[in-house]
Amino acid sequence: MNEGPWFWGNAGLFVNSWFPDFNPNIMVVSKMQVWVKLFNLPIHFWHYKVLEEIGNALGIFLKVDNERLLKDIYTFARICVEVDPSQGLPDHIILIHNGKQWAQPLDYDNTAFHCLIC
Repeated sequence: MNEGPWFWGNAGLFVNSWFPDFNPNIMVVSKMQVWVKLFNLPIHFWHYKVLEEIGNALGIFLKVDNERLLKDIYTFARICVEVDPSQGLPDHIILIHNGKQWAQPLDYDNTAFHCLIC
């Protein structure tokens, strides 16, 4: 239970302890794990600590997709983040380096929603 996050392919799998009054029809999901792709991320942001800070700005950083780095695939960085779905998901984040701002687009793998309106 505590070794997650768990995924079925790229989709997050919710694992919670069962309890006697459990009713899946009224259960409210207060946190979920999502993979976030960071396309065209400037090279000076490709550091574990920076990716961790980006993840923590979105929710709770869980991990980096290291397989992409081990295979020298640098088309995008990919991080796993735990978010509160009731807050919606931003479409970009502002990164600052040496006084300059960069609007980094965010792309979410297999996520059924992106904002509270949709």
